[in-house]
Amino acid sequence: MKPELEFFQTINLPLQLTARPDGLESEIILAHDTKTGNVTKISYYAPGYHQTEAYQKHDYWYNSLPREEVYILAGRIQDRTLDRWIEAGEYACRPPGMIHGPYTADPEVGVRQLLFLHYDPK
Repeated sequence: MKPELEFFQTINLPLQLTARPDGLESEIILAHDTKTGNVTKISYYAPGYHQTEAYQKHDYWYNSLPREEVYILAGRIQDRTLDRWIEAGEYACRPPGMIHGPYTADPEVGVRQLLFLHYDPK
């Protein structure tokens, strides 16, 4: 279960680089359930970020929740499969089988997004 958290300034949380070797992806973990892996985070793709892998899709629900939900906070990102730019204020709820990505971040400002990720029970 994620911890109980009252309102707090996220600016105080550490920005962590992800495993990408180019250093163009970072995140701030807002809440994490260590038992399930479920996480709420702010993810940042810097200008120049470009996914090389093919599109993604997830084949399951988790306790009636989608695998992931994404809200674009700032900047924009291009979904190259859909051939369209996704802008601040847009939201996605990804049920099983929904194809998305690969992505390229805006070359000037990148993208900042709020993600809710849900995983199968272990």
